[in-house]
Amino acid sequence: MASKGPPHWLRLVKAPVMIVNATGDILVAANAGARRILMLPADLALPCPLDMAIGDEASESLHAAAARRLEFRLVLTCRTRGGFRSLCFDAEPCAEGFTVTLGHPVPDERTWLESLEEVAAGLPIGLEIYDRDFRPLLCNEVSDHFFNYPGIRMDHHDDWWSIGFPDEDDRRHAFIEWQERIAEAREDQSRSRSAEWKVRCADGLDRHFEFRFRFVGDLYTVVFWDVTERRRLEEEWREFACTDVLTGLCNRRHFFEQGEIMRRNTDLGHEDLSLLMIDIDHFKAINDQHGHAVGDHVLRVVADRCSKALRLGDLIARIGGEEFAVLLPSTGSAESANIALRLNRVVADYPIECGSVVVDARISVGGATRTHQGEPLESLLDRADRALYAAKSNGRNRVEFSG
Repeated sequence: MASKGPPHWLRLVKAPVMIVNATGDILVAANAGARRILMLPADLALPCPLDMAIGDEASESLHAAAARRLEFRLVLTCRTRGGFRSLCFDAEPCAEGFTVTLGHPVPDERTWLESLEEVAAGLPIGLEIYDRDFRPLLCNEVSDHFFNYPGIRMDHHDDWWSIGFPDEDDRRHAFIEWQERIAEAREDQSRSRSAEWKVRCADGLDRHFEFRFRFVGDLYTVVFWDVTERRRLEEEWREFACTDVLTGLCNRRHFFEQGEIMRRNTDLGHEDLSLLMIDIDHFKAINDQHGHAVGDHVLRVVADRCSKALRLGDLIARIGGEEFAVLLPSTGSAESANIALRLNRVVADYPIECGSVVVDARISVGGATRTHQGEPLESLLDRADRALYAAKSNGRNRVEFSG
């Protein structure tokens, strides 16, 4: 294409300016500022098709606007050598076609913030945005619901810690964890960091929240949601998985899990370990004579009496039917025999009343003490079970120990 060269005035303009033809599809000329902002190759000769400078879609949009032969302003996503970028085109008619001043679009800050607030207000989770100095820029309705404390103005993120964490130890641990997460988030802004804390809320209640932290440029962004109910249900499920529903004691599964831990710990300390097996005498007859409701009540009372008679650190479980097991850490055969006798007495000394029914419950106890370090829990249980069988065979309501 023949060219007379760019107008003399174009080289004198510091702003990035280019000239396109009247149909808006040819880049006629561009000054140094325009070449720089469009990232044009130094050896690109002008005039040239406009799509070589800004990409097909942006070129078509500018071509359509030029057809009206009036001044126009567009914000277009352009394809340049540096990738896609958003640019503003302010065009006025001239002799060659259009003089186009280029620039980066400047958003209306008020409109942008209002739009963000509208979006944030509809979120079901808390959202807070802070500037680089941790001064609040935006807190949505969920955030206000939990943390807009009555009569307290918080002008800085630091103001929250003493209110949200009234306990000094909790506050110190949470703050240290937050500082660690913030350092990680600053170093790598491509990933969010997380933490979970129990926080005092505006209504005075403590709730568990899961937090996500991230920096977007200089903006510190926090999203969070209430996980109190989820944690409560998880705790219930954990308790349900570990607890015998009828008696409130731990169940067979939990007994063996904790028992294995006790066995290893006593092994490490070279300490004794004893195990008792307990069976309610003639329990089937109690059920047959008085019904299962009375039988269940007897189970609960026996479990409660035995549990209260044990020491802190002892482990008792209902392992099936009317059978119970007790682990006695750091306990030799003589002491465990005394504990077994005490359990026998606390059950036998007082009748069990259930409405108008009175049951004189008795228990048989079999016990065993570990004979060597490393003896498996199953072996200890088997020996205690054989001792229990001997107690029942020898007349019940008695204690027998494995030799």
